[in-house]
Amino acid sequence: MGRAPPVIPAEKKARIVLSVIAGELSVAEAARREKVSEQSVGRWKADFLEAGKTALTAGRSGPSTREEQLEAEVADLTHALGEAAVEIRVWKKSAEGRLALRGPRGDPHRGGQVDHEVLVDRHAWRGWQAKTRAGAQTRGPWPRPARSAALELSRKHALAHPVWGHRKIWAMVRHDGQVVSEATILRLLPDEGLILPAHDQRERRKLAERRTAAFATEPTGPNQVWQLDLSEFETTTGGTWRLAGCRDYWSKYEHPFHVSPTANQHDAIDAIELALADYEAMFGHPMVDDCPVDVETGELLPVVTIVPTTEGRSARSGSRRSSNSTPSCAMSAPRSAVPGRTGHAKEGSGP
Repeated sequence: MGRAPPVIPAEKKARIVLSVIAGELSVAEAARREKVSEQSVGRWKADFLEAGKTALTAGRSGPSTREEQLEAEVADLTHALGEAAVEIRVWKKSAEGRLALRGPRGDPHRGGQVDHEVLVDRHAWRGWQAKTRAGAQTRGPWPRPARSAALELSRKHALAHPVWGHRKIWAMVRHDGQVVSEATILRLLPDEGLILPAHDQRERRKLAERRTAAFATEPTGPNQVWQLDLSEFETTTGGTWRLAGCRDYWSKYEHPFHVSPTANQHDAIDAIELALADYEAMFGHPMVDDCPVDVETGELLPVVTIVPTTEGRSARSGSRRSSNSTPSCAMSAPRSAVPGRTGHAKEGSGP
């Protein structure tokens, strides 16, 4: 493959040609110096002489090629701008009295309220208004073939594994042979109410960390730490039932719950007393019999620590009163409470 000839600027070519014409260099010397062929130098000389002859014949210097190109572009742009201005003027004239302002969110019932961002045809607007007032479906719902094809498999896996996210559901649907994208499953599950709220698993892990941080020492057996929980459940008639109960942290055993329309210190005390009575029924003796005795003071030392899993003065004050009257229990408030989240009642007691 031959080497490409060197690129020489037009100014340098002009100097070489003038040197050849003046007799300072021969065509062969100029070709050797610039590393080009003699034919190239001869062609440059011929072009140079022809251009000079053309300029002398014209008698004056006309515009260059670049200037002519720019003038042509300016003329084209001016013409296009004029046509656009005429089209806009014609459109405005024909649109007067034919355009109506669209209501907020495209609701035809709100025709009097103005959304200044959207213009729609008046005839189309009146048609939407008439269909909406008549109760007809104006637009949609559009067919969703991808979601419809994956709906049954997605529902099956989501109901079988309620804590799974959309990625695991998508993987199982693909494993069953249904070709579907991950984005389709992500849009399908919220529409069907089959996906957990965002960051639900992260909140659960943080809640478990906060519960663990409440203990000076991690429990190693049952009846060392009880969780006192106060939860609320709304009834179908608009009422509210409040549950208070204790749960063994180590064994996850649920003691009987106290149900009341209130949630105060008395309900917390009743819940602890129910748990102590349940302990006595299971083991055949009250918990106070298992309490160690302080050798210096002779007082009974508590054998179980009660940790409230909801933040509130009612639970803590009630537990202190119960611990005073029940030497087998000690109160330990968690160092970091989580307002708005119940502890174990929703997990253990069921609907």
